[in-house]
This record gives sequence, structure tokens and C-alpha cells, in this order.
Amino acid sequence: MSVGIAGLGRMGAAIGANVLKVRGAAIASALGGGDFGSVGFDIDSGRKDLRVMLAEADARRIELPLVECTLECFDEAEAEGWGARDASNLPIYWSARKSG
Repeated sequence: MSVGIAGLGRMGAAIGANVLKVRGAAIASALGGGDFGSVGFDIDSGRKDLRVMLAEADARRIELPLVECTLECFDEAEAEGWGARDASNLPIYWSARKSG
């Protein structure tokens, strides 16, 4: 059994919209070189939660390719020293990241 992007449906859209509503101004400021502000949920905590999701999915024999890809992105950012930053900093990381 696989639950991909389509499996998120309205929930995924609502989560993204809420992040932008709550943190959009901080993200825009940071993209422009300004201060991001306080940390609400850091990348390292997100990595932990993503690993828990994958372990639970594995126990239930469910594939979660979107979660796997998301963890890879979070792991890359952490490896570059971004682990303690707020998870909504990821757009800043990706815009500044060096292509491999």
C-alpha cells in the first residue's frame, strides 16, 4: 500500500496554507536577507517526527514516498548545519543551496 502526494488531499493544502499564514512574513524577510525570528519547530524535531512516521508505516507495511523524500530534504539541511533552525526556514535553505 502506498500513500503519495494525492493521499494528503485537503489536509496537505491546509497545512501549507497555515504555515504561510503564520510564518510567511518571516520567510519573506529571511529570503530578503533579514532576520527570520524565533524558532517554533526546528528541523531536527521534524526529522525525528518523520522517522517515527516511517517506522510506523513500515510496521503497517505502508509506503510513504512523500515522507521519505521529505526526510531526505530535512537530513540534507541538517547536514549543512540547519538542524536548529525553524522548519519553515527550508525555503530559505533550498533557495541558497548549492546544486550538487
